[in-house]
Amino acid sequence: MYRDRAIGWFNKFDFGFDINERSTWIKEHLPVMTNSGMITGYCATHEAWLWGTDELLVSFDAVNITLPSRKDVGWTPWPHIDQSPTRKGLGCGQGIINLSESGPLDEEVKWFEDYGCTLVKVEAEPGDLIIWDLRTVHCASLPKSETIQTIIYVTYTPAKLATPEDLALKASISHRYESTTHWPHCNIFARGNAMRGDEICPGEREEPLKPELGSGPEIARSAPLLRKGFASTSPLTSTQAAR
Repeated sequence: MYRDRAIGWFNKFDFGFDINERSTWIKEHLPVMTNSGMITGYCATHEAWLWGTDELLVSFDAVNITLPSRKDVGWTPWPHIDQSPTRKGLGCGQGIINLSESGPLDEEVKWFEDYGCTLVKVEAEPGDLIIWDLRTVHCASLPKSETIQTIIYVTYTPAKLATPEDLALKASISHRYESTTHWPHCNIFARGNAMRGDEICPGEREEPLKPELGSGPEIARSAPLLRKGFASTSPLTSTQAAR
C-alpha cells in the first residue's frame, strides 16, 4: 500500500509520467532526483507516507523512488560513510524503511575488496527497518530486477544531544516543509528547492499535498505533536508520537 502511494506520488506532477509507459521513465517526466533515486525537494519528506531513551529527534532528509532499467542515467557506486573519522564513538544510527521487495539481484567496489572487504547486499521485505552505524561503509545500488525501489530515510537520535540553536533551526526548516540531512540533532541545514539546471523546477511546491498529509490515523495524530514539539524546542517522545 505505502509503496503504491509513493509511486502514485509521481502522478501528482504534470510532467507526463505514466507508470505503464517506460518511455516516460526519464528525467523530463520525473521530479528532480539523484541518479540513485534520492528526492529531497517538493516537500517530499513531509508527505504522509538503541539509544535507551524514548526522547528522540527524527530526521526528515529524503525519500527514494528508483525506477529500474532507466536508459537516461548512469551509475557508479559510491561507498561512503556519513560520520567524520574525527568524531569519536557512535554519533548516529542511520536507517531506512523499506517499502519494496529487495532481493539478491537488487558496483564497482574493487578498492574495498582489494583490502579484504566483502560487499553485502541487504535483502529486505516491505516494512523492514534497516539500521546501521553511520561509520559503516555503505552505498546505494540500482535495482537489477524489475522491482521499483521505494524507501524512506529515517534516523533517530537522543533529543538531549541537540542544542537549543539547532532545535530552533530544525523547527524553522520543518515549518517551511524543507528537508535536511541524515543527522536529526546536528549538521542541520536546508537542502533547498528542486532545481532543473539553473532554475527551480516548475513542479516544486511550498507545502505537502493536502490529500496525502495525515491520511493515516497514526500520522494524523502525530504530525501536529511533532510541529508543536519543534516549535517549543521541546523533544517529542516516541510514546507521544504513538498516541
